[in-house]
Amino acid sequence: MLILPGGNALSDFRVNKLLLTLQSRVVQILAVQSHYIHFAQTNAWLSNEEQGQLDILLNYGAEANPLFNNATKLIVIPRPGTISPWSSKASDIIHNSGLDKITRIERGKVYLLQSTDRESLSDAQIEQLKPLLHDRMTEVV
Repeated sequence: MLILPGGNALSDFRVNKLLLTLQSRVVQILAVQSHYIHFAQTNAWLSNEEQGQLDILLNYGAEANPLFNNATKLIVIPRPGTISPWSSKASDIIHNSGLDKITRIERGKVYLLQSTDRESLSDAQIEQLKPLLHDRMTEVV
């Protein structure tokens, strides 16, 4: 399986809105960033040309630039055993572009949470924040 980074998952407006919501639960949250991550299941190694083509297809949105050190990292992915609507459409596009070695592609979001003391958040704090970061009907953290 290939794990490939993606662009920003949230606009500046949504980041600011999410930050205020997170701070209402855990006041130590100083900043938040979010970017996409892609998981590509393959049935063979991709050539350099195929890898380049895949990179082009997955290059959408504003480029992510994770800046935080010692941030708490949470990854939100579709629930196991499900195929997201994004995956269905993206897999069709990838197959139509001739990348037959990719059997399925899925997308998740990486959240980087920076606290005021620059330390990782506690398990209890993370549990308070999880419901704000994902839809528990369709996603898991």
